Amino acid sequence: MNFGLAREIYGAAAWHTDMETLPSLLSILDNQSKLEVPEVKSNTPGIFVLNETRLIDRPYGNSWSPGQLENSDKFSGIGIINVDGPITVNGGQSSMGMDQVSGIMHKMAADDRINSFLLLGNSSGGSSHAVEIMTDTINEIDKSKPVYGLVKKAGLACSAMYGIMSACRSIYAESEMSFVGSCGTMIQFEGRAANTEVDGIKHIRLYASKSVEKNGPIEEALNNDNYKLIYDELLNPINERFLGLIESNRPVLKNTGFDTGRAVFAKDAVGTYIDGIKSMAEVVQMIENDIKEMPTPASQVKGINPINKDNVMTAEQLKQDHPETYQSVFGAGVKSEASRTQAWMAHANADLEKVQSGIKTGEDISSGDREELMIKAFSNKHVENIEADSAEEVATPESGSPEAEVESELDQFNARVNEKLKSL
Repeated sequence: MNFGLAREIYGAAAWHTDMETLPSLLSILDNQSKLEVPEVKSNTPGIFVLNETRLIDRPYGNSWSPGQLENSDKFSGIGIINVDGPITVNGGQSSMGMDQVSGIMHKMAADDRINSFLLLGNSSGGSSHAVEIMTDTINEIDKSKPVYGLVKKAGLACSAMYGIMSACRSIYAESEMSFVGSCGTMIQFEGRAANTEVDGIKHIRLYASKSVEKNGPIEEALNNDNYKLIYDELLNPINERFLGLIESNRPVLKNTGFDTGRAVFAKDAVGTYIDGIKSMAEVVQMIENDIKEMPTPASQVKGINPINKDNVMTAEQLKQDHPETYQSVFGAGVKSEASRTQAWMAHANADLEKVQSGIKTGEDISSGDREELMIKAFSNKHVENIEADSAEEVATPESGSPEAEVESELDQFNARVNEKLKSL
C-alpha cells in the first residue's frame, strides 16, 4: 500500500482538475488490485537524441534494472518530460508522482549531454500540492538549460497541467482543438455528521477539550452544511496562490479572464495561454536552432518566441505575437525620443545647424555639447547687446578723434581675424 498516495487521494485535499477527471483520480486506490501495471508508467521522462531521431525511454534505472544513461555514450539530446497521467505528489503502480519526475529532471539537468528540455503535456490536472514542485524545478533548471512546453495532439493542458506548463519559456500546441486553461481549484469529499446513528450504528467523533478549531471547515460542512470556512480557509487561499503563480510565470495572461477557470481551444489561445501551433518536429527543430544561436540559454524571455536566423525578434513579430507588449515598448520609445529631441532643441537659438545634426545622430546630447552650445548662446547674446548699444549712438566719431582711431584699429583687428578664419 502506498500510504502517501492514499493520503493524497482520500484526504480532503484541494485539486486543480475538472469534474470528469476527479472521480477517476479518487478511484485509483479503490481498484488498485485490479489495475494493470504498464511497462512504462505515466509521467515517465525520456530523452530525444538530436541528429539520430533516437529516444532513450528509460534514462535512469533502479536496483533491478540499470538505466540507459549509465554509460559513456556521447550525444546531444533534449530531455522529454512527459506529464500524461494524474498529477500527484506521490507515484502509484501506474504513474510517477511529481516528486519522482522532479528528481529525474534535476539528474538530467546535471548531465552535459542534455542541453534543453521539452515538457509534453496531456493531462487535465491533479493535486494542488504537486504544482509548485514542478514549477520550482522548471524555473530553476531554465536558468541554465531552456525548458519549452508542448501540448500533445488530441491532448489537453488544463488546471494543474497548465499551471506546471506556465513555467516553460514558451508553450505550443500540436492541435488547434486541444484544450488549455481551466485554471481553478475544487474539492470533493464524503463523510458523516459527527455523533450520529445510521441503521443502529453510532458514528462517534470527539476532539480534545482545547481542540475547538481542529478540522473546523470540514466539521462545519458535514454537521451544518456550512461551507464558508472551506471557501475562506482552504479553497480561496489555495486558488489565489495557484492563479498568482500562473500569472507570475506568464504575465501575458493578466486581465485576460483566465482566472475564471474557463477552458479554451488552442486555436483561440495563441498569444495568451500559448505561443503558437507547432508539430513536435517543428518544436524540436526550433529548440535545436535556439541552442546553436543563443549566447546564453536563459537569455530568451518567457512567453515570447524570437526565432530567426539573427536571434532577434523583429518589431513585426512582436506586434503580431504580443500586441500589448509592443504597445508598451512603442510608447516608451516615443516618450524617450521626445525627451531626447527636446534636450537638443532647447539650444536651437545657439547653433541651429549643430542641433539639427545632433538630433539626426540619434544620440543623447552630451555634457560637452551642452556646454559648447551654452557658451555660444551667451556669446550671441553679448553680441546682440553690443549691437543694440551701437544702434543707440547718435553721433559718428569725427575723423582724427581718439574714438575714430580706436574704431579704425578694431576694424583692422576684425578684418585680420576673419582672414585667419577663412584660411583654417
